[in-house]
Amino acid sequence: ISHIVRNLLFFARTDTDAPSEVQLSDALDFTLQLLQPMLQHTELRRNYQAVQPIRFRLHELNQLLLNILVNAIQACDEVPERTNVIQLHLQQQDSQVLFTVTDNGCGMSDETLNRMFDPFFTTKAVGTGTGVGMAIVLQALHQHQCSIEVKSAVGIDTEICIRFPSQAP
Repeated sequence: ISHIVRNLLFFARTDTDAPSEVQLSDALDFTLQLLQPMLQHTELRRNYQAVQPIRFRLHELNQLLLNILVNAIQACDEVPERTNVIQLHLQQQDSQVLFTVTDNGCGMSDETLNRMFDPFFTTKAVGTGTGVGMAIVLQALHQHQCSIEVKSAVGIDTEICIRFPSQAP
């Protein structure tokens, strides 16, 4: 229990508003530790290549990763007849770090794709989702000069690719 509490306190840490240098693979692994109970029925495939650090406000990065990964887990849970698979890919591409999350969940319609970043838009049942998670993600990404691209096919998969500017070593 003390390990969980320590992780939650670290996750919620807001003691600085200044971006700091972060190794994205470490932040991902930390978030995955927090989500471990939700990942019990999910095949997680990690492909982390060596990447340069990024500059990000740590508490915002933690929230961003949590929102994206929870959505992927919940999308997979919507298709109980197949094994949940979430793929995480990190790679360096010139002066950017690319982080891609692909899930084999329920996918999204074009209408949902077009509205997914709208504040208070949700496809989840009443009492389950607030509709602010992806709006928060987009805001944090824009504040850190990052971009996001989302591709999805209903009933097949969703792929989210985020481009972070990397820090020179």
